[in-house]
Amino acid sequence: MSSTTFKTVNPHTGQKIKDHQHIDENTALDLIGRGQNAFTLWSKKSFHERCSYFEKLKSELTKDRQKIADLISLEMGKPLAQAVAEVDKSISLIEFVIARGPESLKTKKEEGYDLLFQPLGVIYGVMPWNFPIWQVVRFALPALMAGNSILLKHADNVAGTAALLGEIFARVFPDLFINLPIDHEVSNKVIADFRVRGVSLTGSTVAGRTIAAEAGKSLKKCVLELGGNDAYVVLPGADLEFAVQKTFEARLLNAGQSCISAKRLLVSEDKEKDVLELLKKKIAGVKTGDPFDAKVQMGPVARKDLKEKLDEQLKKSVAQGAQIYFQGELAAELVKSCYFPPTLLHKIDENNLAFQDEFFGPVFSVITYKDEADALRLANASKYGLGGAVFAKDEATAAAFAEQMETGSIALNDFFRSAPEKPFGGVKDSGYGRELGRDGFFEFVNVKTVIRPKTSSNKIQPDTLSAE
Repeated sequence: MSSTTFKTVNPHTGQKIKDHQHIDENTALDLIGRGQNAFTLWSKKSFHERCSYFEKLKSELTKDRQKIADLISLEMGKPLAQAVAEVDKSISLIEFVIARGPESLKTKKEEGYDLLFQPLGVIYGVMPWNFPIWQVVRFALPALMAGNSILLKHADNVAGTAALLGEIFARVFPDLFINLPIDHEVSNKVIADFRVRGVSLTGSTVAGRTIAAEAGKSLKKCVLELGGNDAYVVLPGADLEFAVQKTFEARLLNAGQSCISAKRLLVSEDKEKDVLELLKKKIAGVKTGDPFDAKVQMGPVARKDLKEKLDEQLKKSVAQGAQIYFQGELAAELVKSCYFPPTLLHKIDENNLAFQDEFFGPVFSVITYKDEADALRLANASKYGLGGAVFAKDEATAAAFAEQMETGSIALNDFFRSAPEKPFGGVKDSGYGRELGRDGFFEFVNVKTVIRPKTSSNKIQPDTLSAE
């Protein structure tokens, strides 16, 4: 199979950035071999030695901080300040991994047995474009600290960022972190390869089913962080203006292109008009445009096909009864590129596409509930279960409601953000497994139980006769 050429495109201008090339199957398999050989050496290093490599990685990423951020903004349209913040957050994860990894992964001495946390081998990550460095490092760094090696298949539209990350990691971890610019067909071959021992995907639920099926054929461990349709619930007595402000911030971030964005705002029927007016005022003031303009709050969506999908979803929702309460205006020069106007929807019932589906863009959906029991029912009436938020008059009230929500994560009186120290992942169609936090270190390790003899005698003890 020969390699194929593809290009990256600036979503702000629609102009080509650069031509790239997918590598063929044989080249990919050779790189897996290099990753396997590097793993053999790396897995034997002490945690102290590994930490010294991570310190060097921190230095290299810090040195290229602006270069990475510029490329993120160029390739997928994120406002530059947000791109810089993403790089900084990734650097903070290195600090967390150094501080917590060795202690978490060291052998645990229990009564009568030891627990060893041993690396699996080559781990393959399939990563999306919306957070081009953060989503890579949050799967890769804990796995590297555990002693594994990494293969990265990044999204084609951020191929330049992927290549740059590959170059930076190669300065520190030669052959331990390998960028694989491959197509889907070769990707399936990589998953099937006997040397690949685990797969991590961040992406859509459709992609998750496909990857999990391929991994399942070869009995490979998977971590899947998939789509979301997070409910932000405003309970009676909550500070309405504060709740709307936090919801607005969460939804506008990255032009709404986040799995954990505020996608369904649930408010009581008597507060609907107030919420709509508050949101309308905020949306009307959004400055949209060039991601490199420091005054811009929202850039384009990342690709033209994503803009077209949003437009199609919006039309279907309206055809099913939803109403557009307000839609922001775009400057004439932005209409033909990848910009999508921030849009406020209401009159959404449970059967509407806007309730059931994930809008990966700046669409605000306001849904009303009759009482708190109805609010909980609506919040959980989704195939997704990634994140969410609850706003209430006090933390105890918010916590009691949040405990009943079917999500992997929840925020109380704030919008949800992933962070190095907090485990992150979902339930239902939002996937399984956890990244980040202490739990993130254990997804790609063999938890080996080593039973110590109770006495120095070789006689069989009575309680050892049971098989299990």
